[in-house]
Amino acid sequence: MSYLYADPRFPDELQRQLHEELQTHGAEAAEFFVSGFADPKFRAELWKAITRVAFNDEQPLVWSPDSPVLMGDWWTLDLFCEMIDAAIADLYDSVGMGAGPDQEWFKSTLLELCFRKASILVPGFPGDDKPRLNRHFEIGAEAARFAINFGKENGGRAGMLAHCVCALGCHQFGLEQASAALTSFELAIEYAELEASKAKAGTQDDAEARVYLACYRAFRGLAQAVTGNPDGTREFSEARRKMQAISYETYDDSNDDEYIDVENDIDLSVITLDYWARVKGIERTQTESP
Repeated sequence: MSYLYADPRFPDELQRQLHEELQTHGAEAAEFFVSGFADPKFRAELWKAITRVAFNDEQPLVWSPDSPVLMGDWWTLDLFCEMIDAAIADLYDSVGMGAGPDQEWFKSTLLELCFRKASILVPGFPGDDKPRLNRHFEIGAEAARFAINFGKENGGRAGMLAHCVCALGCHQFGLEQASAALTSFELAIEYAELEASKAKAGTQDDAEARVYLACYRAFRGLAQAVTGNPDGTREFSEARRKMQAISYETYDDSNDDEYIDVENDIDLSVITLDYWARVKGIERTQTESP
């Protein structure tokens, strides 16, 4: 089952019309609808809202406190790609026309949408039953590479570059390119270490940096195991356990929306790790509790 999140910043009627255009006439009609608004920032925010998709069989994963709109079988990965490509093209034009703070905002938003395209095409989310074909992995890898290059050229922070490189590694996993995936996960670790080095100890930024660093090490362990390194399973298990331990000690008792968002991202990362472990036939070491 798929969900498209409503955004409280926009009138319900506007979002209903946009969803209707998308469902009835496809991505081209949705693009025409959005292009009718003159303010490029408004269009960008609308694109961000319409491309925030989650999967779940019963209750949607709360990536934000906003309520979701249930989507039917008409929503496909190909439709999502068409839709977010239109969003990226619109944002890319806005980057070229922007200046000063506006241009920086458009750049960071464009990078966010490029990463979103790459990450949504990665399988493993709860309730995501959309089949991945090789072309989906290829499109996802291309989106990740574009995001990495754009981020490097435009001052993207190391943490976001790590996310993008990890997404690339997952798509390389899907394409049975385990050695290339291992290289990507190792690069993600380098970016994550750089991000962690900038965070002040004991802060949320520090905890977030450490948990994602553990996540990328867990992915590296999977890739090592798949490529025949006997130490890979141990690194996967230990890093996964550390990732959850940091999450529990940092976020479990917090009601802060920002903390909840991070905790849900961490939960999704663990689920995705376990998905790839199942697909690749890698089992956690016996010393790790479920």
